[in-house]
Amino acid sequence: PSIPKMGATGFAYDLARKFGLKVVQPRPALVPLTLAGEDILFRELSGVSAEVVARAGKAAFREAALFTHRGLSGPAILQVSSY
Repeated sequence: PSIPKMGATGFAYDLARKFGLKVVQPRPALVPLTLAGEDILFRELSGVSAEVVARAGKAAFREAALFTHRGLSGPAILQVSSY
């Protein structure tokens, strides 16, 4: 579960397993919401931020959201991406 394009390897995971440590399967977190093709609805708003309440299930975050040329980012979006 490493990202070779970034120069990362699974060395630390392999080492932990060799010492008998339990390794929990990692999962992505703190990621922007990206859209592609015709789904890019907010391209004209790229660079604009606004205070929003981003929700996922019972989790809600009142923070800034940033419109980007590829979708949504900013503190509220990054936090809610963990849920």
